[in-house]
Amino acid sequence: MHLIKPKTIPKLIKLILFIQLFLVLLMLNGIHTVSQSSRIEAKVLQRPEPITISYEQIKELSRAFNLKRERLLSATEQLKIAIEEEAVRERFSSTIETIKLSRSGSYKSYLNLDLTIPSGYTVDDYMTVFANTDMETLIGPAVKAEVELGVNSLYILAHAAEESKWGTYSFAKSKNNYFGYGAIDSDPSKALSYDTLDEGIHAVVAKIKEDYLTPGGRFYSNRYGSTLLGMSRYYATNTLWSSNIALIMDKIQRQLETL
Repeated sequence: MHLIKPKTIPKLIKLILFIQLFLVLLMLNGIHTVSQSSRIEAKVLQRPEPITISYEQIKELSRAFNLKRERLLSATEQLKIAIEEEAVRERFSSTIETIKLSRSGSYKSYLNLDLTIPSGYTVDDYMTVFANTDMETLIGPAVKAEVELGVNSLYILAHAAEESKWGTYSFAKSKNNYFGYGAIDSDPSKALSYDTLDEGIHAVVAKIKEDYLTPGGRFYSNRYGSTLLGMSRYYATNTLWSSNIALIMDKIQRQLETL
């Protein structure tokens, strides 16, 4: 019979305790692993809550976005937009005026009228038509230009009415330039400025006479001569420009004849 020596008993106890501790640790680790995998699985299975937004909220967000966008526009860009919109409105109103007045066939004779022939009308004559209107202040300088420069005053007033929306256009008033002289379609503000209305009309009419109505002038038309048709090719990009002025001349003429 073999007996365990007393000295080996503590070693056996230590071994047994170590084995038990090892088993306990394995059990705890298994529980932790299961718990962690359960949490991961729960996260995977959990669906995010849907984001809901109403139509009114979308409209409000859109309005806020547009408001911020408008504030970000520079002053130059806003001015450019305003100028372009004004130019579009002016061209549109001009087209409507053409449609309204084109029923009268007599306006066509003004397309081929020699604009260096005096109209024969006086300041008093024109006052019967333009008194108390935005065109009234243009009468004196227009008649004066006819006498001094030899350009038809009926044409001068009709041209000014077309380019300045019958004397109401802000650029025309602020610059004393009722002919849009120097302006371009994309930037009407480039129109030349003059110190006084009399100076503005005299200077522009003199330039028109020199460049468009005088043989040998820069833009004189050998085919059409000193007429609206001769001017229209280079003076304006609007294809209705000459017809619009002819219609206005006819309109003023008919008003003068009825008095």
